[in-house]
Amino acid sequence: MFVLHIVIVLLLVVAAVVALVLQVRHDSSVEARNRSVAVAAAFADGPGLREALRGPDPTAVLQPRAEAAR
Repeated sequence: MFVLHIVIVLLLVVAAVVALVLQVRHDSSVEARNRSVAVAAAFADGPGLREALRGPDPTAVLQPRAEAAR
């Protein structure tokens, strides 16, 4: 009977650890997504973006800015 209790406790501990690991992975993924969206929004609202997009070669103007931000 004691061995059964030990096995049940170990299973509960393993289940709790797995749940915590999955929660941390999910939270990290959500945080990374939120940061990426915030950086993209800040870049999209940056000065000169609209003018660059209207210009003849937007890539030449925006590529150095994107590399600097990266």
